[in-house]
Amino acid sequence: MKIFRGVFFLIFAALVFSAAGCAGGPPVIPDDLTPLQFFQRAQEESENANWDNAIYYYQTFLDRFPDDLENCAAAKYEIAFIRYKKGDYEKALAGFQEVVDFYDDPNLPATFLLWPKSMSLKLIKVVEAKLSPILSLPGG
Repeated sequence: MKIFRGVFFLIFAALVFSAAGCAGGPPVIPDDLTPLQFFQRAQEESENANWDNAIYYYQTFLDRFPDDLENCAAAKYEIAFIRYKKGDYEKALAGFQEVVDFYDDPNLPATFLLWPKSMSLKLIKVVEAKLSPILSLPGG
């Protein structure tokens, strides 16, 4: 019986410590991560429905690589899209609009990546349709 209690205690302690480790906040991102690695890790987090971690990767990318304009446009789109998937439509709408506004810069090259803008324009309409019943309510 003593052995059973000891084994049970060890298993219980291991479960508690592993659960505490999983809920330990955002991932630690190495300083030498490449842009491609940021996007790969963010996609993995997103595929596993770890939305906050995915946003954290994209936001950290934006902070570390502000001059990588094409990938910044893609990261901003991805953040807005995650917010859309989470049902946070107001933040998603603001994020998609930020992507569209990003393209207003006249200094962007003609060959600049266009899919973030075109997808954002489409999803702005979708999000506005989802928000319109909310916005038309009295006091909304």
